[in-house]
This record gives sequence, structure tokens and C-alpha cells, in this order.
Amino acid sequence: MILREVQMEERINTITHNLTQKISGKPYSKNIKKTAKECFIDLLEYLEKLKHTHKFKDKSHTSNYVIGLIYKNHTKGKTKVEYRNYARQQICLAIKYLKSLKDLIEQKHGKLSFHSISKYSHLIHDFIIDLKPFIEHFEPSQVFFDGWKNYNHNSIEILRAGESFIWSSSLIPIKQKEATNFSVFALRQSLEIKFKRILGLHSIHNKNHNGPKVRHDFFINFISKNSDLLEFPDYNFSDLFNLYSWTNHCIHNAVIPRVWELMFAYDYVREIFNAGKAKVNGKTILAVGGNVKIKDYQVLKERLCLKIGQECSIDEIYCVSFMATPEAIVLK
Repeated sequence: MILREVQMEERINTITHNLTQKISGKPYSKNIKKTAKECFIDLLEYLEKLKHTHKFKDKSHTSNYVIGLIYKNHTKGKTKVEYRNYARQQICLAIKYLKSLKDLIEQKHGKLSFHSISKYSHLIHDFIIDLKPFIEHFEPSQVFFDGWKNYNHNSIEILRAGESFIWSSSLIPIKQKEATNFSVFALRQSLEIKFKRILGLHSIHNKNHNGPKVRHDFFINFISKNSDLLEFPDYNFSDLFNLYSWTNHCIHNAVIPRVWELMFAYDYVREIFNAGKAKVNGKTILAVGGNVKIKDYQVLKERLCLKIGQECSIDEIYCVSFMATPEAIVLK
């Protein structure tokens, strides 16, 4: 690729703003003089210039290095030097796959144009937002992109996404069989996340940032056995446990459930994900995160920490961190 000089006095934000607005197709995007192709090339050339200016050693094609740097111990804190290396390779990977996207568009659609590039607008938008912290690390005086995204899913989002798979094979290029299979995965993940977040649990890890080896049903069992501290909607916990175990059977044996079985399962669990309200000290509390109620949060956390300690190796010390607000209504 031949690099054109990108004027550094021009705010980086202009490059990303022009591209995102141009491929949005909205009326005011016509005010941007450049074409969608020019905006896309501007971004790639800016990234290449940044890589050259800061003398990145691109190791994005060295799998062992990339995995060791980015995927290994990914929850562990980093020193300044470690983070700098980490940021370099994140940018190099982004450039590699943005180029691959450019090649794909040209091969599939013949050329880079508004219509061909805009088909991938959501993907390009993700590239830009995901690059933000790494670009601004090397160019701290610049704003790469105004905005941010939430990197965590709320459990109800997972539930709704999974349910939509049941109906979506006619709308997206995925076979009904696979859509049904993915829907089971999403149902299972939404339940696992929900059980943890009802308890307000954020993470558990040892000094090596590894989690404890607990059974897959550890959290639902804990909730069941400490039901004196929790108030669920009108649920039979044995039924909820059986449904949860059913998803485990489907996933680990690649069993495709009957579609109405999935529909029933989603209908059944939805109540614990729905928003709720309760009176606490004479005030009505609204909770978007769910309508499960915790009678005594401090005691619940103490019991959970004790149980986790019993499950872990006697030689291990684990750090248990809790969310500021659980996905439940705290009565006390």
C-alpha cells in the first residue's frame, strides 16, 4: 500500500467521524466531501502511519507470540511495558484484519464503494471503537473516536439474543438446525451469568488469575441451598434445576431440541430476568436487573465465600470480588 501523508494537525477524530458518518447513509453524510472509499483508505493509512511512526514490530503473523501476549493471562494486570507491547500488537492485529476486510469487499463486490463498504458498517464501527484505547495510548493528545461501548452483556440481553435465534433463520444466513443449537448455548449462558449476578459475583481468581475448579452447577446449587436468603418469583427450584441440566445435556451431546421445548424453556425462565420492584424502608425500589430479592446481602456473601473456600484446594488462596449492585433487589 502506498502511504499518503495524513496531516497530524487534522484531528484523528475527523478520520473516524467521516468514515462512520459516510457509511451510515444518513442525509447529513452528504456534507462530507470524501467518498466512502476515501474515508476507509484514510483510516487504513492513518493506522499504517501510526505503526511506522512508533516503530511497531508487527508480530501479528506469529501465532505463538500473539496468543502468549493477548490470550494468556488476559485478566492479569499489566506493567507499563507489558501494556505497551500489548497495545502495539492489538493495533497490528486490527490492521491485519481491516486489510482482510478490504480485500473481502473488493473480491465479493468488485470494488470499494458506498454500497459495498456500508454492508459492513457495524463491523467497521466495532473496529473503530475497539481501537480507541490503544490508539489514544500512543497519541494521548488526540481523540480517536468520541464514544465507547459496554464490553459486558447483561443477562437479559443474552436471553433475548438466544430466543431470537429460534425465529431468525429466515432473516439471517444460518440454517434453522444451527440456529436452534446456538439458542441452547445462549439460554445456558444467560442462566449461568444470571445465577452469578443474582449473587453479585464479579470474579474469583487465585494469584495466577485462574478460577477455581467448581462444578457447572455450583452456583445454582448454592442458590437452592440458601433459598432462605433469597426470594424468587413463583418458581419450583427443582424444575429450574432440571431445565438447567437439560441445557447441559443438549450442549455436551450436540442434541438439537424440539423447537417448542426451547420456546417453553425461554418462557419459563424469563420471569427471573424481568425487572422488579419492592418496598425498602418505605420507598419503592425499581430494579432493571431482575425481580429476585435478597433478604440479607452481607450474610449471603459470607456464605458464598465460605462455600467457595470449601470447594477450593486447601493450598490455594482466592480473591472473590463482588459487583457494586447485584442483579437483584437488596432488601437488607
